[in-house]
Amino acid sequence: MARKQEPQWPPWDAETVRRLRQELGLTQQELAEELGVRQQTVSEWETGAYRPRGASVKLLRIVAERSAQADYGKPRPGARPGEPPPETGGPGEAETP
Repeated sequence: MARKQEPQWPPWDAETVRRLRQELGLTQQELAEELGVRQQTVSEWETGAYRPRGASVKLLRIVAERSAQADYGKPRPGARPGEPPPETGGPGEAETP
C-alpha cells in the first residue's frame, strides 16, 4: 500500500522560513530551539542550502499555524482603538448596495 504524502503547505523554501522567523520576531537560534534543531540548520534553510523535511516540516507548519491564530484579532497597524477589522468579502457576507 502506497503511503499518502502530505501536501507541503506552505512550500518551505528559504524565503518562507526566513519570513516566518522574522514575523515571529525570533533569531535563528530562538527558532532553532523552538524546533529542536541547530541554529546552523535554520541558517541552511534560510540560505537555500537545504530545505526542511520530515518532522521539521510538521513543526514549522504548527509554529506557522499557531502564529496565525495568535495574530487573528490583533489590531491592525494604524487602526483606531475599537475599530472593527475590514470586511473580507468572504462567503456568506452580504454585499453593500
